[in-house]
Amino acid sequence: MLRPGRSKASKQRPCPALGHNITAAECGAQRQSRIACPADCPHNPFGPANYSQLLELEEAFDIKCMDRLFALAPDRSALQRELARATRQHPHALHVFYVWHLFFAGNSEADTFARRWEQTGAPELRNDERVLLRAKLQMRLVLLEIHRVLAGGQVEAVDLLSPTPEPMLIQDRNLAKMASRFSTLLGWVSPLPHFWRMSGTAASIPEVAQFTAPEIVREIEQHLGGPVTEPARRRWLTEHFLRFNETLEATVRLRHQQTLSGMDATWGTAIYELRAAFAQCRERLDSLTDLEPTELNPQERGEGFADAYEWFDPELKLPSKQLTPPGGQLTLGRVMLGQSQCRVETMGTEKLTRLRARLEQQMGGLLRFASERVDDLGARMAAKEPAVKPTLVSPPFVGTTQPIGFQHHPGAGTAARPFPGGDPAGTDARRPPCFSGRSGARAQRPHPPRGHRRSGPAPETHSPDETAGAQPGRA
Repeated sequence: MLRPGRSKASKQRPCPALGHNITAAECGAQRQSRIACPADCPHNPFGPANYSQLLELEEAFDIKCMDRLFALAPDRSALQRELARATRQHPHALHVFYVWHLFFAGNSEADTFARRWEQTGAPELRNDERVLLRAKLQMRLVLLEIHRVLAGGQVEAVDLLSPTPEPMLIQDRNLAKMASRFSTLLGWVSPLPHFWRMSGTAASIPEVAQFTAPEIVREIEQHLGGPVTEPARRRWLTEHFLRFNETLEATVRLRHQQTLSGMDATWGTAIYELRAAFAQCRERLDSLTDLEPTELNPQERGEGFADAYEWFDPELKLPSKQLTPPGGQLTLGRVMLGQSQCRVETMGTEKLTRLRARLEQQMGGLLRFASERVDDLGARMAAKEPAVKPTLVSPPFVGTTQPIGFQHHPGAGTAARPFPGGDPAGTDARRPPCFSGRSGARAQRPHPPRGHRRSGPAPETHSPDETAGAQPGRA
């Protein structure tokens, strides 16, 4: 019954696809099934502008799918127990349960739960939900490489599992928020009328030595006994996605442990007693051209130190292919002088040995060695890492980590040191800060324990989770 003041014509809406007005009921019953709706139609729930409506539609569709799955299950109790286990497992497990049982499990593509439902005409579903069902029947696992993050929650990517990767426009606000260019994700997508849609979670593929993302996926597949041909690979990866992800995470953890064990992340300090007057020792340090005065922090002043220096070493080189910024020099370590003692500190066993040798050579008999302490931060961090089953990791991924070198990071207020003779570029060069890793990126060293203590906690660092599961598909 029409509400007062409304005519029958007011219930009609213009249809840009048909070129004339149709009723709301006709629109809802035919859009994107019998009517090829344009993306910009305001009544098209599959258009980018109506993305929030699509999310609501997907949620209602998922509930109906799961209800029907359990209602028709031959052994409902067993299926409920499997779902309960998935809920307690890895974040990927619940979605793997969903996609496998609905869209992949069966003797063939024509024998899946969703395909059998579609063949009945799916009378329980509304037209929009049947459009979703037909789209999800085309769901496939892909190795996405992100090429561009666009406005409106859209991402352009390609499927690296395809022999001829073509650009795919994906509508997913969560993916657009977390994606970076050329990052890679292993997950599921479905083709909707105007864009692709990600389904649930995805596994982020990290960098592993010289291997590309497709090579990493292929190597793990073969290590776990998977097939090598299409389309069996995609189905196998879907069925064994949790095993694949477990191996991927184990690879990252093992390589991280190898990196920690192999890096020279020792914080070393040495104490010397003054055998000459404080003024004489200060005069000798002030005369050394490789030293630059720097500021003491309040704690160091409280320990009785009066002067501090950064010791530069023009012969010191960074590991790997890292470069010193133009006009800069690397610091060998830090020297602090008090009325009765001198302390040196630096990051790295080799640098501590070199710093001590240089100090003893320059100071001669003015100092007497008293004690030394070395804290192996790398070994301490490696010991805290969770255990990894070596058999999970493919042999080519083992032993290919690159060493990490740390550069001593001076205290606040340290003066910059120009290159001797002036900066070739014509500007005052700044000495390099801390460096770490193969990329040469800045890295803040953990703050060392102040004072020469023989007991007490050492500084800690925490490793990032490199394979945190990406969760696009619901925002």
